[in-house]
Amino acid sequence: MYDGPNGIEEIQDDLIRKIKNMGFDCVKTGDLAPQLHASLYQNRNVLIINAETITVFDLEHEIIHIEEHHNGRILWDNGNDERNYNEAEANKMAISRILSAHCSNGWSPNYYDIMFWYGIPYFLENEVKEQLKNIYGNYFGEFKNVQ
Repeated sequence: MYDGPNGIEEIQDDLIRKIKNMGFDCVKTGDLAPQLHASLYQNRNVLIINAETITVFDLEHEIIHIEEHHNGRILWDNGNDERNYNEAEANKMAISRILSAHCSNGWSPNYYDIMFWYGIPYFLENEVKEQLKNIYGNYFGEFKNVQ
């Protein structure tokens, strides 16, 4: 994954292949509400993907749920948010994987661009900055005063 100058669609296709190789069916549809990017049904081995709004971050996030065997409160409409342990863990791990792959290619460490390119939600900005700071230290001036 992320091993070449692939476009975002190619990265998404790679991640969907990974999910399928984990034994899950991926169903793409354009009939979901815009705020629902993906919905994982662990007990049925199905991931429903909103073809209009899916992002690399969303797919990495769902892969974490699969790998970590998260279940229970992982549907978008049942009080899910970053305070839910499964969600917080999936968010941090997805960001870590994205940044690791992105930075290992020598691509720009600009957090805004990274968040935009991979579809990382705005409320995770501080997590992205913190992880970039851990990768690059204080080398880049824009991270010297990250709090």
